[in-house]
This record gives sequence, C-alpha cells and structure tokens, in this order.
Amino acid sequence: MNTHFCTFEEEADKNKDDWISWTIKTLKKASPTSLKISLRSIRTGRLQGVGQCLIREYRMSCTVIRGKVCRDFFEVPIYYFIRSIKRLQSI
Repeated sequence: MNTHFCTFEEEADKNKDDWISWTIKTLKKASPTSLKISLRSIRTGRLQGVGQCLIREYRMSCTVIRGKVCRDFFEVPIYYFIRSIKRLQSI
C-alpha cells in the first residue's frame, strides 16, 4: 500500500487556507527542541486520559522552567522578541 502524507506546504498550496499558512510560519519560528517535545507529548497523550495528560503537561512545564532542557527552547523566542523590538524602534 502506497500512502502519501501531505506536508503543510503542500496543503497550503492546495487549499490557500490562512490558518495553514499561519501555522507554517509559527512552526518555522519555534525552536527544534520545543517541536520535538510537543510532538512527543501529543503522541503520548493520545493514549492517556485527561488527568494523565494534565500531570504530564505540568511536569514538562516544570522541567522547562527549571532549565533542564536545551537552551534553544528559550533562545529562539527571545531572538524573535528582540528582532521585533528593533523593527519597532526603526519606525
């Protein structure tokens, strides 16, 4: 069986949907670590109940806040924040 999975870019080209375009831009701005963490959490959460998901989300948040995750988790958003401030100052 030959199954073809469409990428977001292919879907955006086919549908011209604003939500898909916005999602692609957002994903490209996210840190690779945050994307990996989110994907793993989604895959794990499919097999769990709501209570287990909330506990897992809480533990993940605490781990990130404590800084036990790669630095790019914080550096990427900070980079875009600083870039937007500089852009506003140049206006």
